[in-house]
Amino acid sequence: MNIVRSTNTLGGRAADFRPIAVGEQPLAHLVHTCPSCGLTGEEDAFFEEVDDRTRELIAERLTPLVRAEAPPPPSRRHEFAAWLAEWRGLPPGTVAQYYLSAAWCCVDEERAAEADHRRRAIAGFEQALAGHDLGSRDRAAFTYLIGELHRRIGDAEQAAEWLGRAEELARASEETWIEALARRQATDPQDMI
Repeated sequence: MNIVRSTNTLGGRAADFRPIAVGEQPLAHLVHTCPSCGLTGEEDAFFEEVDDRTRELIAERLTPLVRAEAPPPPSRRHEFAAWLAEWRGLPPGTVAQYYLSAAWCCVDEERAAEADHRRRAIAGFEQALAGHDLGSRDRAAFTYLIGELHRRIGDAEQAAEWLGRAEELARASEETWIEALARRQATDPQDMI
């Protein structure tokens, strides 16, 4: 098992906030899956208590998949982490981030599930925005991400609508970099920030 402790060279950041490292991408090593039971998460997940209901769901849904795909590729591990985050009742933004990181891994693996993971991330970010516990910076960033993810899956109309909202929210919260990025992605989209 590889565990990333640090990375010192960032090759840039994609417009969907995906960090691009120079050399091997550390994202593939940030989420782990137990090869026998299917427990999945970042390193600290293996030191936390797992409640009975989550343990049942792992045994019922993850264990058979893990044994069939041993070892699961990084995109599947991030997807499994999203499932566990949902089962544990973690915030929708956390679940969405795991789906987004699964999509990022699909890019490296050239897997077709990328668009499906992006759609699930959109749904999670929308659910997070429906709540009232986000600060203005997170609202602007999540709104921007929804627009950018719609753009990346080919839904230009939704992308334009959400990027416009993101620009307005960012302007109101003085997040000038998100405002400028949303404007650029709506008018002259680029893959990198």
